[in-house]
Amino acid sequence: MSFRIKNTVFLTFIAIILQFDTLIAQTTRLVPSSYSTIAAAISAAVNGDTIDITGTITEAQINVTKNLIIRGHGTTNTIIINAGGSSSVFMITAGNPTIKDMTIKNGQYGVNSSNTNLTISGCDIVNNSKSGVINNSISNTYTSNIRNSNISYNGGGNFQGGGVHNSSRAILIISNCNITYNTISGGTYTEGGGVFNDGDGTCTINNCNITNNTLSGSHYCLGGGIFNSLRGTCTVNNSNICNNTITASSYNLGCGIYNEGTFSINNCCISNNASIGATYNLGGGINHDRGDLTINNSTLGNNSLTTGTFLQGGGIYINHAYCTINNCTISSNKLTATNVWGLSGAGVYSGSISGTTTIIKNSILAQNIVQGVINKDFAGTITSYGYNLVGQNPAPGFTSTDLVGANPLLDTLKNNGGPTMTMALLNNSPAIDAAAKTDIYGNMVLFDQRNSKRYSINDIGAFEKNSSVEQIKDNICLNFRDQAIIKIILFSVDTATVTSFIFNTLGTTSPSEILSARLYFTATSNNFSHR
Repeated sequence: MSFRIKNTVFLTFIAIILQFDTLIAQTTRLVPSSYSTIAAAISAAVNGDTIDITGTITEAQINVTKNLIIRGHGTTNTIIINAGGSSSVFMITAGNPTIKDMTIKNGQYGVNSSNTNLTISGCDIVNNSKSGVINNSISNTYTSNIRNSNISYNGGGNFQGGGVHNSSRAILIISNCNITYNTISGGTYTEGGGVFNDGDGTCTINNCNITNNTLSGSHYCLGGGIFNSLRGTCTVNNSNICNNTITASSYNLGCGIYNEGTFSINNCCISNNASIGATYNLGGGINHDRGDLTINNSTLGNNSLTTGTFLQGGGIYINHAYCTINNCTISSNKLTATNVWGLSGAGVYSGSISGTTTIIKNSILAQNIVQGVINKDFAGTITSYGYNLVGQNPAPGFTSTDLVGANPLLDTLKNNGGPTMTMALLNNSPAIDAAAKTDIYGNMVLFDQRNSKRYSINDIGAFEKNSSVEQIKDNICLNFRDQAIIKIILFSVDTATVTSFIFNTLGTTSPSEILSARLYFTATSNNFSHR
């Protein structure tokens, strides 16, 4: 008996089910033409709607709990004023709103946000009695952004964070903002005139000006520009922290920056910050007390500590902490007081408490001043990783690759291009072509503070005098064409015009072998053209 098994074709039917969510039309709700108040428009709105506001609106606290765009028509055409000034202008407790293009003023807080992914863009946040913006979070799952805004003339009735207060586990990114003329006064502790980063907060500051903020108090004043707490993490990039002031306290600590946590400073200018009148004036530019601090490609100049009994660290005060300084310029910081014996470390003070470590490489530490005496640059123990220029002589802790007792030939602090002010190297400065190409950690240093490329052998300090001529020394083979023989790199701070180049063949053994030479150039683009 035999069985024949027929070929069987199995047909499989796949059911494809398309599920359509209910489509909700997004609506623009106009205030005051369609709704008499912002609160009424928000109440009627659903997620995704836009609240469009024109004119000057005075209103009680505006509560936001939805994903909305709250939009004005520019800071002069849309002005939101808190009625009575006893609450926040905007209180945001849920949703992920965007507030943009308006002035927010006269509340206790301009914007008070908790547990949201808030975005503020193109706003003026001014004249709020506690802080311009306060941002809180119970977890690190929320990130708020403040962009292209002015946060000014806030504070006075609060002891922490006159401009911006970031706390708990909140993550905050501040970009392209001016945080200026905020004030904190009174109280035993006053902290963070411009920015206060507390608790386990994470704050990143990019391309900002944190300037002309003021602290005054009865006992402790910490961080005229920025305060970063013990568990906080703060990173500042391409920013100016300048002209912040602390006055009338027993302890004035960190006129520009006060840090206890983890702090990274990159391509910044910290200058003209001042402490006046305290018994202890510690850290004109930075007070680094505990935690880790890294400073890269930055200038600390013209910071000053005046009057008082103990003045230490005109540029940086470091104690019970770890600090690395890479490719920086620390110069023209000043200590001035009647008690000369209480003054030390006009540039850097590195304390004696156990756990204090200060490492420096490729940096200028020179022409810092105590009571009119130049090159009183540092006090305490500093470990050199080489290739520094230090004016103070003798300079224990520095190495044979350092230039000790040299004059760096620095220009004054000014705009030399880029987002921050710098001190340019003058012609014939010994710092030119005297640095290593790697930082303390062995990383290649490719750019200076202005984000200008470093060429050939690097210069010491934050500024690269980087117009250069580089001859290509590789052999040119017979019948080889399109070979570069010389490279000219030109950078100009202001507008400059190159009208001509003259070539000759004096360096060749047989000039007739060069049939033609052509100039290729990039101008302001990334593409080559030729003549």
